[in-house]
Amino acid sequence: MWEYNTYRLFKRILWKLFPKSEKECLEIVKQYVNSKQYPNIAGIDETIETLISKQCSIARYGDGEFTLCFGRNIGFQNADNILQKRLREILKSNSEHCLVALPECKLEDISPFWIRYWFENFKDIVSLLHSQTKYYNQSISREFSIEQLNTLKQLWTNRFVVFVFGKGSRFNCSHEIFTDIKGHSIVYGLPQHAWSEYSKLLNEVKQEASKHNNPLILISLGPTATVLAFDLCMNGNQAIDIGHITNVYDRLVYGAAKPEELPIKY
Repeated sequence: MWEYNTYRLFKRILWKLFPKSEKECLEIVKQYVNSKQYPNIAGIDETIETLISKQCSIARYGDGEFTLCFGRNIGFQNADNILQKRLREILKSNSEHCLVALPECKLEDISPFWIRYWFENFKDIVSLLHSQTKYYNQSISREFSIEQLNTLKQLWTNRFVVFVFGKGSRFNCSHEIFTDIKGHSIVYGLPQHAWSEYSKLLNEVKQEASKHNNPLILISLGPTATVLAFDLCMNGNQAIDIGHITNVYDRLVYGAAKPEELPIKY
């Protein structure tokens, strides 16, 4: 990892000395996309259908998880060697029971943030992936339509749900999209740096899930949710790394602010 950090520092010095415009970065990202190095990501519909028909779990990756894979901090989760190792392992796990979901590398409506992120990290991200793994769509809880959400809701309709999220976080387990569940319980993680109590959290969720018949575990806990969903799946549970789904729904239906723009209670 020391070699990688030195390599990363060298690249950042070059970017500072010879900065590229957004247009130049986009042209390079286009070359990356055309090189076909990044895998074809299953669509949102296929991802949802697979979760339902095969009763799979899902571990989702976005820019934050990738950044932690490189040993770098993000705003609400410090870098950690074990977390880094686990995130890298899961990317290449090729599990039949836990889908690994990535962002699509697409040029349509690409934001300035993603232009820069792909420009800086594309090759490093590709190096983490397994060429034989089928990757699914991490946007099932970020870029869904109402029709897609109504299909996704089949996962928890008439099931007992164990919600796992940070105490005081933005996630709302009493949200209208969960009105059809059979019942629920809550296991709280830390709202920031949740990985620091991971072993304790994993045991608490396992114990709570064991009290119920075939519960669905819905997790909104940042990068910790990625690993937790995988580990719970290996324990025989169906666990969904669900992210900001309630906030995204409120934005889609009621015009609320983006999840990242909302105040955090803690």
